[in-house]
Amino acid sequence: MDTIRHWALGIVFVSIISTIVLLLSPSGSVEKQVKIAVSIVMLAVIVKPFVSGIQSENAVELEYETYTVNTSCYEEYIASSFKTEIANRMMILLKEKGFEVKEVQIDVNFTEDKISIEKVNIVIDDEYSGFKDEILEIVKKEYGIIAETEVVD
Repeated sequence: MDTIRHWALGIVFVSIISTIVLLLSPSGSVEKQVKIAVSIVMLAVIVKPFVSGIQSENAVELEYETYTVNTSCYEEYIASSFKTEIANRMMILLKEKGFEVKEVQIDVNFTEDKISIEKVNIVIDDEYSGFKDEILEIVKKEYGIIAETEVVD
Protein backbone atom coordinates (compact mmCIF):
# COMPACT_ATOMS: atom_id res chain seq x y z
CA MET A 1 0.00 0.00 0.00
CA ASP A 2 2.90 2.29 0.78
CA THR A 3 4.31 1.74 -2.71
CA ILE A 4 1.05 2.84 -4.33
CA ARG A 5 0.97 5.94 -2.12
CA HIS A 6 4.54 6.91 -3.16
CA TRP A 7 3.66 6.30 -6.80
CA ALA A 8 0.55 8.51 -6.58
CA LEU A 9 2.46 11.27 -4.77
CA GLY A 10 5.13 11.13 -7.48
CA ILE A 11 2.49 11.56 -10.19
CA VAL A 12 0.93 14.52 -8.33
CA PHE A 13 4.32 16.14 -7.76
CA VAL A 14 5.37 15.76 -11.40
CA SER A 15 1.95 17.06 -12.54
CA ILE A 16 2.34 20.21 -10.47
CA ILE A 17 5.91 20.81 -11.66
CA SER A 18 4.87 20.09 -15.26
CA THR A 19 2.03 22.62 -15.06
CA ILE A 20 4.38 25.28 -13.72
CA VAL A 21 6.95 24.54 -16.44
CA LEU A 22 4.26 24.73 -19.16
CA LEU A 23 2.94 28.03 -17.78
CA LEU A 24 6.43 29.55 -17.67
CA SER A 25 7.57 28.30 -21.07
CA PRO A 26 7.40 30.69 -24.02
CA SER A 27 4.84 30.04 -26.72
CA GLY A 28 5.87 29.20 -30.26
CA SER A 29 8.28 26.57 -31.50
CA VAL A 30 9.76 25.97 -28.04
CA GLU A 31 6.34 25.23 -26.61
CA LYS A 32 6.06 21.95 -28.56
CA GLN A 33 9.46 20.79 -27.38
CA VAL A 34 8.62 21.61 -23.75
CA LYS A 35 5.31 19.73 -24.01
CA ILE A 36 7.10 16.67 -25.43
CA ALA A 37 9.72 16.75 -22.64
CA VAL A 38 7.05 17.14 -19.94
CA SER A 39 5.03 14.30 -21.48
CA ILE A 40 8.05 11.99 -21.48
CA VAL A 41 8.79 12.77 -17.83
CA MET A 42 5.13 12.20 -16.91
CA LEU A 43 5.08 8.90 -18.80
CA ALA A 44 8.28 7.78 -17.08
CA VAL A 45 6.79 8.49 -13.64
CA ILE A 46 3.62 6.55 -14.47
CA VAL A 47 5.45 3.53 -15.93
CA LYS A 48 8.28 3.40 -13.33
CA PRO A 49 6.69 0.90 -10.89
CA PHE A 50 6.04 -1.58 -13.67
CA VAL A 51 9.56 -1.33 -15.10
CA SER A 52 11.27 -1.47 -11.71
CA GLY A 53 9.19 -4.55 -10.84
CA ILE A 54 10.55 -6.34 -13.90
CA GLN A 55 14.10 -5.28 -13.10
CA SER A 56 13.88 -6.48 -9.49
CA GLU A 57 12.65 -9.91 -10.61
CA ASN A 58 15.64 -10.18 -12.97
CA ALA A 59 18.01 -9.08 -10.22
CA VAL A 60 16.76 -11.83 -7.91
CA GLU A 61 17.12 -14.39 -10.69
CA LEU A 62 20.66 -13.27 -11.50
CA GLU A 63 21.63 -13.31 -7.85
CA TYR A 64 20.41 -16.89 -7.55
CA GLU A 65 22.35 -17.95 -10.64
CA THR A 66 25.52 -16.33 -9.30
CA TYR A 67 25.09 -18.09 -5.99
CA THR A 68 24.93 -21.54 -7.54
CA VAL A 69 27.99 -21.14 -9.80
CA ASN A 70 31.07 -23.15 -8.89
CA THR A 71 33.58 -20.78 -7.28
CA SER A 72 36.70 -22.57 -8.53
CA CYS A 73 36.66 -20.53 -11.75
CA TYR A 74 36.74 -17.36 -9.67
CA GLU A 75 39.67 -18.64 -7.66
CA GLU A 76 41.55 -19.39 -10.87
CA TYR A 77 40.75 -15.93 -12.21
CA ILE A 78 41.88 -14.24 -9.00
CA ALA A 79 45.10 -16.27 -8.89
CA SER A 80 45.79 -15.55 -12.56
CA SER A 81 45.16 -11.83 -12.10
CA PHE A 82 47.38 -11.79 -9.01
CA LYS A 83 50.22 -13.55 -10.85
CA THR A 84 49.95 -11.20 -13.83
CA GLU A 85 49.91 -8.09 -11.66
CA ILE A 86 52.92 -9.12 -9.57
CA ALA A 87 54.87 -10.21 -12.68
CA ASN A 88 54.15 -6.90 -14.43
CA ARG A 89 55.19 -4.91 -11.37
CA MET A 90 58.44 -6.87 -11.07
CA MET A 91 59.22 -6.35 -14.76
CA ILE A 92 58.57 -2.59 -14.46
CA LEU A 93 60.72 -2.35 -11.31
CA LEU A 94 63.62 -4.19 -12.91
CA LYS A 95 63.31 -2.14 -16.10
CA GLU A 96 63.48 1.05 -14.01
CA LYS A 97 66.68 -0.35 -12.44
CA GLY A 98 68.12 -0.92 -15.94
CA PHE A 99 67.46 -4.63 -16.47
CA GLU A 100 65.46 -6.04 -19.36
CA VAL A 101 63.51 -9.07 -18.23
CA LYS A 102 62.08 -11.52 -20.75
CA GLU A 103 59.51 -13.03 -18.43
CA VAL A 104 58.56 -13.42 -14.79
CA GLN A 105 57.03 -16.80 -13.96
CA ILE A 106 55.12 -17.04 -10.69
CA ASP A 107 53.62 -20.10 -9.00
CA VAL A 108 50.96 -19.33 -6.39
CA ASN A 109 49.02 -21.31 -3.84
CA PHE A 110 45.40 -20.25 -3.44
CA THR A 111 43.80 -21.19 -0.14
CA GLU A 112 40.43 -20.22 1.23
CA ASP A 113 41.61 -17.01 2.85
CA LYS A 114 44.88 -16.06 1.15
CA ILE A 115 47.11 -16.28 -1.89
CA SER A 116 50.75 -17.15 -1.27
CA ILE A 117 53.63 -17.02 -3.71
CA GLU A 118 55.34 -20.40 -3.92
CA LYS A 119 58.04 -19.71 -6.51
CA VAL A 120 59.28 -16.84 -8.70
CA ASN A 121 61.47 -17.44 -11.72
CA ILE A 122 62.91 -14.44 -13.56
CA VAL A 123 63.92 -15.10 -17.15
CA ILE A 124 66.71 -12.78 -18.36
CA ASP A 125 68.86 -12.39 -21.47
CA ASP A 126 72.38 -13.77 -21.56
CA GLU A 127 73.73 -10.20 -21.51
CA TYR A 128 72.35 -9.73 -17.96
CA SER A 129 73.66 -13.06 -16.61
CA GLY A 130 76.43 -11.24 -14.72
CA PHE A 131 73.76 -9.30 -12.78
CA LYS A 132 71.77 -12.28 -11.50
CA ASP A 133 72.64 -11.61 -7.86
CA GLU A 134 71.77 -7.92 -8.18
CA ILE A 135 68.41 -8.72 -9.79
CA LEU A 136 67.58 -11.25 -7.08
CA GLU A 137 68.55 -8.74 -4.38
CA ILE A 138 66.23 -6.08 -5.87
CA VAL A 139 63.31 -8.54 -5.89
CA LYS A 140 64.07 -9.66 -2.35
CA LYS A 141 64.34 -6.08 -1.08
CA GLU A 142 61.17 -4.81 -2.79
CA TYR A 143 58.90 -7.85 -2.42
CA GLY A 144 60.48 -9.99 0.29
CA ILE A 145 60.61 -12.90 -2.14
CA ILE A 146 63.56 -15.20 -2.76
CA ALA A 147 63.45 -15.67 -6.52
CA GLU A 148 65.41 -17.73 -9.03
CA THR A 149 66.80 -16.63 -12.37
CA GLU A 150 66.95 -18.37 -15.69
CA VAL A 151 69.26 -17.20 -18.45
CA VAL A 152 68.19 -17.56 -22.10
CA ASP A 153 69.90 -16.63 -25.34
